[in-house]
Amino acid sequence: MCVPSYFCEEANGITYEVVEESQITLDNWIKKYDLICAKPIIISSFSMSYFVGFAVGSIFVPTLGDIYGRKKVFLINMLIAEATMIAIPFLPGGTEKQIIPLIALLLILGISNTGRVGTGFAYMCEIAPKEAGNMIGGVWNSLEGSIYIFSTLYFMKNKNWLYPQAMGNILFFLTIGPVLYVPESPKWLFKNKRYIECYESLLKMAKFNGKQLSIATMSFLFQKPKHGRKVRDLKINLSPDTSGKSLENQ
Repeated sequence: MCVPSYFCEEANGITYEVVEESQITLDNWIKKYDLICAKPIIISSFSMSYFVGFAVGSIFVPTLGDIYGRKKVFLINMLIAEATMIAIPFLPGGTEKQIIPLIALLLILGISNTGRVGTGFAYMCEIAPKEAGNMIGGVWNSLEGSIYIFSTLYFMKNKNWLYPQAMGNILFFLTIGPVLYVPESPKWLFKNKRYIECYESLLKMAKFNGKQLSIATMSFLFQKPKHGRKVRDLKINLSPDTSGKSLENQ
């Protein structure tokens, strides 16, 4: 088996070149930054920087969603992730000394993706009907898994990584657009005692489905605590039905 150590040592007097026509030659960062003879730690820094960023982001990004709201944190992190994904293909190649900007962008991408995976998932579940929770989780994980299936099938026939990258950017834009018109999570608003905004969020969701909020729901949102109970102790399912059912039964 031919391994880099056989031909990367100058003392061996062996020269090498990449065979572009070979079926096993990939157009990737190893080639772009001439990392064939780089140390393993340099080569592994791509994926490592992303997962380090994801681990760091998991410490504080979900908490930001609890403090400042699901929608705002989700959108900001999606825009940051989109900016990094657009910038990565335009980075100039070169030698291993030029990979620091790429590592930095992958670190930022990892941090921002915690907002997509963590805050985004909570946001999606909180604005959906309660009974759809399990289905949402299943569909989410299925779509995540399909990315790896698609990538495997794609690279069996094509070596250019720019097309999947472009598709990822398009999907980001298709996601961000509709979210701009989706209201903030009414559950989060209620939990944070922002009852007027919670009412407006529910009203917008009801209007979208051609429904009306019940008098019981409206009175519950604006009633004062009675019999010594605090508002934070009250519990209600604030997941309006977006499939066409009446809000009266929520």
